[in-house]
Amino acid sequence: MYLERIEIKNFRCFNSEGIVAYFNKGVTAIIGENNMGKTTLIDAIRIAFSTVSYQHDIYFKITDFHIDLSGVRAHEAQFDLYFAEVPMELIEIWLPESGNHGEFHIRFYLTKTVAGEDKVKFSAWGGSFEGNSLSSDLFDSIDISYLGALRDAEEGLRPSRNSRLATLLGTVADSPEKREELISILSDANQQLLGKEQIRKIKDIVNNNLDDIEQEVLSQRIDIGFSEPRFESIASTIRSWISMKWVRIEKDRDEAQRFASLFEKPIYRHCIEANDESFLVNIPDFLRIAHEQGDVTEEIEKTLRQYQQCFELQQNGLGYNNLIYMSTILGDMSIKKEGVYQRLLLVEEPEAHLHPQLQELVYEFFQKQQESNSIQVVFSSHSPTLISKIELDQINLLYEKAHTIKCMPMSQCKASSNPTDKNHLKKYLDVTKSQMFFAKGLIFVEGISEAILLPDVANFLNRSLDKYAVEVVNVDSLAFRPFAHLLYRNDGMPAYCKAAIITDDDRCTVKDDYYISTDIDYDDDISNIVEKLEKGSASNRFKEIQGLCNEASIRLCGAKKTLEFELAFCEKNISAMVDILKRIFPDVGAKLQQRVAQFENVKEKQIIVWLFVRKRDKCKGELAQAIGELITKGAKDKQSYFIIPKYLKDAIYHVTEPISEVAEE
Repeated sequence: MYLERIEIKNFRCFNSEGIVAYFNKGVTAIIGENNMGKTTLIDAIRIAFSTVSYQHDIYFKITDFHIDLSGVRAHEAQFDLYFAEVPMELIEIWLPESGNHGEFHIRFYLTKTVAGEDKVKFSAWGGSFEGNSLSSDLFDSIDISYLGALRDAEEGLRPSRNSRLATLLGTVADSPEKREELISILSDANQQLLGKEQIRKIKDIVNNNLDDIEQEVLSQRIDIGFSEPRFESIASTIRSWISMKWVRIEKDRDEAQRFASLFEKPIYRHCIEANDESFLVNIPDFLRIAHEQGDVTEEIEKTLRQYQQCFELQQNGLGYNNLIYMSTILGDMSIKKEGVYQRLLLVEEPEAHLHPQLQELVYEFFQKQQESNSIQVVFSSHSPTLISKIELDQINLLYEKAHTIKCMPMSQCKASSNPTDKNHLKKYLDVTKSQMFFAKGLIFVEGISEAILLPDVANFLNRSLDKYAVEVVNVDSLAFRPFAHLLYRNDGMPAYCKAAIITDDDRCTVKDDYYISTDIDYDDDISNIVEKLEKGSASNRFKEIQGLCNEASIRLCGAKKTLEFELAFCEKNISAMVDILKRIFPDVGAKLQQRVAQFENVKEKQIIVWLFVRKRDKCKGELAQAIGELITKGAKDKQSYFIIPKYLKDAIYHVTEPISEVAEE
């Protein structure tokens, strides 16, 4: 059984319209900016699974009712949970007509006590109709564990009767016989210790002092022992530590001489480092291989283990302690328990204190837990590294729209239902591109030149992309369709953020009356090209993108022909671009300058510069960078050294905030 969907209304930041989040059978991520309700969503699940149960680690409080923009507190809240693969044994929530689906619902509401104080009450029911009560037995069949964002891994692993290690021991020793065996060993050890002279001496010292203090009339006697041999005593003292992997054994020691022939075998080369004075040995790897090869005896292992140094948990880094903590919890959950039908792990920010490569390994570990142990994992995250690893339809994105928190399950966007789009995005959404999920505005561009130029343009317009949380996404090609479908929900709801596409209209590329040959260079005959560019129509590719943008409510900002053509739309820009191209191409750049000087018409000069760059397209990135520097210098000097084309400004204004009028310069 696994949680398939939850609907939440009037809980904390979620209003009466509510949100719907979808969950994968294996791993599901909840992502979004700070304060978008990720913890709220996870807490809703925790509350729902513990409200009817006799064990509570979280409660629904009066302050959990949603407060609207007018300051009015809601009087009711509701959680609706839907499950798949529900066994018939869970008759309280199982829906016979649905095959293997089930559901339960919890409504919280405010009432008044006799004293007139507000109090939270709830009603819970299973199935489609209110009245089918739920029992704690149902929730006993659900094994749920939670790791909070501010978890103290060291505290959770410290010896105590409620530590995670104690819980794991209780799960492993799951029968009276297994527990009695441990108790018997502890009892025997206690008896042996009590017979030792040092322990008897402690008792004698205390009793002698009591005799001196109390004299004969009041004198009492004490006895001394250890913790009572009970299973809880064993569990409460279990602890963990870290053993060093690599140890140094000096070659002049007897042990090194005994093991020298073993250390020099080729199969151990990766776990033995030797110099003239010593061997550096990776003990765990060496012993693992030695056992497989039959090279190790109990005596050898015992001798090598003596060299290992141990570190207490407080000596570890926070990240590694978190890994131990997660491993302990998942270890406990992976053990089959009688009568448990669902195992759910909720983790807030598993990336905490972990470097990117280790984050990827943690995600892969979560995946393996689902595949091998059927553990459903739901985690919240801000990490682009983790998001780049997870499948698109395993993501719930929380975002704000019109002062309301909404949830976009990516399984419900158009790209998820299209295998081609989904596969394209899977390959494309690396760590950098995954940042788009955390943006308030997106500008999709088709090449490096636009990606280089836009931040400088935005700063000049006083619309810093960082300030407005805008992400520029370079699709590295002309494949805008998957990204448009990513922002388009199957139910027609608007995209999670403002978006614009900047692309070339590529007119005059079809071989008709207005075709411009790709063989033409800046010093060729350009007669009729002005007319062709004016009368030619946008390419079919551009028209297709127009349709995509209309469908997904994305602003399309198209360049007439290409970016470089648009940049050269006025005398000031032409002069600046020619100067830059002369620096890049000293010889041919001078000829370009002479060629431009032959024309009076700005449009003809524009065509000359465009043709020059088209034939030498490897310079586009360098040209864009130099133009960006000019724009930045103009912003600093409060002058306009380069005039920004309107379509670039339109894109930036669209994804930042509306203005009454867009200036031409």
